[in-house]
Formats: sequence, C-alpha cells, structure tokens
Amino acid sequence: MKKPFYSRRAGFSLVELMVAIAVGGLVVTGIYNIFTIQNQTYATQNSVTDLQQNVRLAMSVLSSDLRMAGFGFSSSGSYTSPSNTTIYAVSPTNSTSTADSITIRYGINPDPNNPNTIVTSTSAMTNSTSGGSALQVSNTTGFASGDYVIISDGQNAVCLQLNGAPSGNTLPYAATASNIIPSGGFPAGNNIFKLRQVGYRVSNNILQSQTDNGTWQDVVNNIEDLQLAYRGTATPVGTWLDNPSPVSQTTLNNIQLNILARAGVPDSRFTGQRPAIRDHAAGVSDQYRRRVLTSTVRTRNL
Repeated sequence: MKKPFYSRRAGFSLVELMVAIAVGGLVVTGIYNIFTIQNQTYATQNSVTDLQQNVRLAMSVLSSDLRMAGFGFSSSGSYTSPSNTTIYAVSPTNSTSTADSITIRYGINPDPNNPNTIVTSTSAMTNSTSGGSALQVSNTTGFASGDYVIISDGQNAVCLQLNGAPSGNTLPYAATASNIIPSGGFPAGNNIFKLRQVGYRVSNNILQSQTDNGTWQDVVNNIEDLQLAYRGTATPVGTWLDNPSPVSQTTLNNIQLNILARAGVPDSRFTGQRPAIRDHAAGVSDQYRRRVLTSTVRTRNL
C-alpha cells in the first residue's frame, strides 16, 4: 500500500543542522569583523582629520599675531617703557624640556569701528614728562584709563600709561622716568597706537593665549608642543637660533613655528612617540597619533 504524501516528508538531520549553524556563524563573524575594521578605520580617519584641523588652526592663530609684531614701534622693533626700559616686539621663552612660549607686542587702532583710521598727535611732546601730562590727539575713541599707548615717529617709539579717562581730545598719562622722549621730542603729527600684548603657551596639551596680561584662555585643544626658532640679519645665513638675545630687527626678522598636535585618545593598534623638535628631545613610546606642522613667518614690521 502506497503511503500518503504527507507521511513521506523528510526533515533536517542533526549533522545538516550543525553544518548550517557553523556556516551561519562564519558568515556572521565575517560581517562583524568587517564592521569592526571599518569602524576602526573611520575612527582613525576622524582622529587624523582632527589632528590636521587643530594644528592648522593653531598655526593660523599664532601666525596672525606674529605678522603684526612690532607694528607702530621704533625702527629696531622696540619701544621705551615708562620706566626707561627697552621692550621688544617679541619676547621668546625657550625650553629644552617643555614647550616654548612667546609674547608678541604691536600697536593697534583702538577704535573698532574705524580700524583703518590712524590716530595722530596734535601737539608736540618734549622731554619734560616726568611729572605726567596730557597728550593731545586727533581721536580718543577706544582709549581707556590704564591703557598703554605708543607714540612713534617711525625711528623712535615711547610707551605711556593712561592714568585717567580721556577728556575731549586729550589722553592723560602717568608720570614716567625722565628723558624717555628722544632728543628733539616728538613733533605734532606722529602716530598714536594702543599697545596690544599677546602671550602664547602650551599647558596640559592646550594652546593658550593671554591678552594684555589678562587671564589665560584656551585656544586650541590637543596641542602637545610648540617649538620656535629665530633668524635675523645679524645671524649667519641660514642659522636659526632657539633663544636669541637681543631680539631687535638685527637678530629677528623670521620666526620658524613648529607646532605638534596629538590625538585626544590613544590608538591600541598604533605605536609612536613625541618626535624631537629643535632642542626639545623626543618623548617615550606611546599609542598616540601626532602631526607636526612647520612654517616660517616673516616679521614684516621689524
């Protein structure tokens, strides 16, 4: 007797089922491995992109201020302070064990609404300044008590500190050391600038800046090192100095910036170390990715 159709249906054997599970497991494992590799590659690409963006931003910020260094100062890139001390446009701080730092100084027009309008003196200024007086200028907008002011004739520059609020077209300034004004004084028509002083340093892998002796502010994250080198007309051709002195225009008219960015998190698949830059020796091996950007800035005002 022939069996009904439904009674002749066959199922999977145990061996077939185990083979199917094994094959399926291999497929799932392969897909997971591909996903993991792609995810790691994406994370690495993101980290490298962040490194490049950070180091370029840091270079842009520093270069912008360095190109302004010495604007409105004397022909040697300096000014005479109220205490009769010579202050240079650039003050480098060199270190062989940590990041370098730098202070940059230049003159600015204090009126943000008219940045291209130069303020000038409207009366002569002589050496009799030890008791303090009032400087007559063409415009006092943007000046305030406590500001440092630069008066320059192109060859000489003197710094004065305002000790009161502007009144009319006068800037009252505090007493200074005697005879800081150049021989012959400053005639009317000389340029008047507000002094801008900006410092840069690296602290806890963050590039920080300080404006006019204020608080330090974070600028760019994940910056591990800053190394600076200087070259001037008095140094041998092609010679870069790590710590020049003095820093007049004869020893400083080009600044080499070496900025090192480091990834925010380590990569377990990567082995590297902080590279040696200038006089800062290399660090120990670790798992951080890094990028170095080097650029030379011409200090055009020196």
